[in-house]
Amino acid sequence: EDLYPHFDNLLTNNNKVNKLIILHTIGSHWYYNSHYTKEFEHFLPVASSKILSQNTAEEIINSYDNTVLYTDAFIDRIISTLLDRNAILIYLSDHGEALGEDNNWLHASDNIYLKNPACLIWYSDKYNEKYPQKTAAKKKKKNGRYRTDFLFHSILSAGSIPSKVIVKELDIFSLK
Repeated sequence: EDLYPHFDNLLTNNNKVNKLIILHTIGSHWYYNSHYTKEFEHFLPVASSKILSQNTAEEIINSYDNTVLYTDAFIDRIISTLLDRNAILIYLSDHGEALGEDNNWLHASDNIYLKNPACLIWYSDKYNEKYPQKTAAKKKKKNGRYRTDFLFHSILSAGSIPSKVIVKELDIFSLK
């Protein structure tokens, strides 16, 4: 929530027409309870200790789910601010999270559950009108499997920032 005033300031008080704004959030990292407010404590009971083994699976998962609610509300507020602008939002988690699958927890090990980070791409109607070829390419690739290295190339492409370093195969807004 501390990011909102800075985000609003960058949108309204900067005279530049084109803007790239990057917001870095903590997301759903352990100790989950530290990453949402009481207002988002919907799933109960929640974890009561920072020591993982002193909580039940249900408490850990509930606390995690509350971080997802909080993140969803954060993204919703950002999107609401961008609705009437020529804008695109890309949300990408840095890793997945294990919540007890095969007795794996959190993200301090190498397992399949960590290799599927959350990703959301939203764009405004104005963005779609201005860049229909980009949104059509993304829709065509919507079921693709991507590593997080797509992000750099796709941000440049989405923003129409020309660069010789864009790898078309990693650009989700390109039909190549």
